Amino acid sequence: MGFNFQNWRKLVFTSLSILIGLTVIYSGLWFVIGLQLKNGISNWATKQSTQGWKAEHQKIDMSGFPWQWQFKIKRPILSRASGNIQFLWAGPYIRLYVRPWDIKNIKFQIGGQHKVAYTKPNESTSIKLDMEAGQGGLKFNKNGKLTHLSFSMVDAVAKVTS
Repeated sequence: MGFNFQNWRKLVFTSLSILIGLTVIYSGLWFVIGLQLKNGISNWATKQSTQGWKAEHQKIDMSGFPWQWQFKIKRPILSRASGNIQFLWAGPYIRLYVRPWDIKNIKFQIGGQHKVAYTKPNESTSIKLDMEAGQGGLKFNKNGKLTHLSFSMVDAVAKVTS
């Protein structure tokens, strides 16, 4: 009973084949699911018009392989006009972070100069918010409804105009 090089080589080859196969499957699934999430963001923006909101954005970049999906949404704008009352938020970008094992908890990050405006009859308030960084989290239930929102800012300066 000596060392059998043939059996050892077969075990290594089989193990490497399984490892490579699992890596290829995971990579493929990461990209497929990531593209579905990216399309879901655009579909969500389109669907907001049925709720009275208008959500617009420019390009969405996807990165973060292999441990999370990162979506950088460029030039997001969220607005709503309800009768004589109007609301607007616009920023340079928002970055979303989604982990494969915790898809109902989304982290986000923003920065730069943002505009928040609120208008109602005979009153208008506009805020220019310049921040180094802002970050927060969104939690959703199993039906996809938002259950929690948190947000904090670092080195923020707000200028209010009426």
